[in-house]
Amino acid sequence: MNVGELKTQLVAWAKRGDLTDIPLNDIILNASNRIRREMMPQSLDQAVSINTTAAVAVRGAVWAHDLPDDCQKVWGLTNNGTRLRTVRSDALLTNYSRATSNTPAFYANVGKKIWTAPGAGGDLLLIYTAADLAIDPASDVSTNFGMDEFPDAYLWASLSGIAAYSEGAADEEQAHDRRYVRIAQNYNRIQMQRRRGGGATGVS
Repeated sequence: MNVGELKTQLVAWAKRGDLTDIPLNDIILNASNRIRREMMPQSLDQAVSINTTAAVAVRGAVWAHDLPDDCQKVWGLTNNGTRLRTVRSDALLTNYSRATSNTPAFYANVGKKIWTAPGAGGDLLLIYTAADLAIDPASDVSTNFGMDEFPDAYLWASLSGIAAYSEGAADEEQAHDRRYVRIAQNYNRIQMQRRRGGGATGVS
């Protein structure tokens, strides 16, 4: 599916042929941003090496590394093939700020950073889900992985936004939103099962 096809479906569902591209563009963009934030296809899982030379000291043996710009969710971190344990950032600071080792065994996801301790050295490999490509709602041919993988999610998420332009707006918005939420929950549950079945990293 692409943006043009989605717009056609939205106008038909809402029975509002007078809707212009301006509200439709905003509705589709909002729906797309929500889906890119909430639905995490295993197909977008990535494994990338972390540039440890760019690490910045936080305190003592706790170091901060930048996450990739497209990182949506961190699934794990390994050091020379050994999986690091995830802990809270305050535990890292409390337990490892005075450590002398430079072999990370623990990590914490802090905003757009990964904190490791003790130290920042080693061969660090980050496993994460990348955010889907942004769509251009002004281009009818614009599409992305999500629009092809789960078009119904785009339809119901967009319809929950278009309800404001229809009669019975509140009831329709809630009904459409519930349909989207069910799709997102079921999809993410299946993706999680696949990650667990595919090994600790979740990268096939």
